[in-house]
This record gives sequence, structure tokens and C-alpha cells, in this order.
Amino acid sequence: IMCMIAAIDCNSIGYGEDRCAVFARGSKVAHDCLPNTEFSINAQGECEYRAIRPIRQGEQVTISYLRDLYWMSTEERRLQLMRNWLFVCQCNRCRAPDWCRA
Repeated sequence: IMCMIAAIDCNSIGYGEDRCAVFARGSKVAHDCLPNTEFSINAQGECEYRAIRPIRQGEQVTISYLRDLYWMSTEERRLQLMRNWLFVCQCNRCRAPDWCRA
């Protein structure tokens, strides 16, 4: 039961005031600190994805798991990702110099 709860906790998407859901395809979308896609939950409770920049053929579709992504330093982003999703981000932005606090 604990493994199931942990899997739901790491793969669910929160929306509205007090709702969350695990979407069959949505839980498979990778995180990136410079995502190429954003998502929203429509009135029917369906997850919708929209490209926010051109996606090259063969490029992985990514979203940000973080809300205030663009205002956070690499250290802050990595700390929040570790606390909530149990991984250290190795995306291009996290491996580049941190200009957020320059």
C-alpha cells in the first residue's frame, strides 16, 4: 500500500483548490526547467497540453513540474524537485550557469 501511495503522490497532478488526478499519459511527461509544453485541466477534468515553443522532430515533450519556475534559482528548483518528486534535475538549464540570482 505504501508503494502505491508513493506512486500516486509522485505522479499525480494537482488542480483546482483541492483536487488531484493521475492521468494515464500525463504522468509519463518528463520535467524540464525549460519546457516545450504547458498543461491545463479543462472543465471536464481532462489534461490538455499546448506547445509553448517549437518542438523539433524527435525531441521529448516536456512540462515543468514547478509553478514559479522562471523565478527560482537552480538550487531552489532542485531542492523542490527532490522534496516532491525525488530526483535531481539534470536538464540543460540546471547544468548551465545560474543567471536567476546574478
